Amino acid sequence: MSDTKCIMGCKHFTGGEIKHHKDCPFYPDSLSKMYDDLKNRLNIRRELIEFLDSIRDYMRESGNNIANDERPSREFVDIFMEAKKENQQTPPGDFSDSRNIAGLKRITNELFFKTKEI
Repeated sequence: MSDTKCIMGCKHFTGGEIKHHKDCPFYPDSLSKMYDDLKNRLNIRRELIEFLDSIRDYMRESGNNIANDERPSREFVDIFMEAKKENQQTPPGDFSDSRNIAGLKRITNELFFKTKEI
């Protein structure tokens, strides 16, 4: 039998369940890692959906088709991520605070004016 034990950051629950800390030797093979991986994938998916929604809104409001835009895709992503960073104090999906809507409008305006410059 192995002498390996959980580290101090692991949480032991009644019923035998354990939430392993990322530094625990058991973490790579644990349900905790599977859960964290799934959560990360869902967050990435949510980010992609928000990004595509912002692009659609931009195209709808400006009448520009970004498919003909010569700029690299990363520029659109950078604009989107910068706006998200500015609005991080507001929980996602909370439209009671106008910063979410203002951030989206800023993205679309920034994309629109950059497109006009080309």
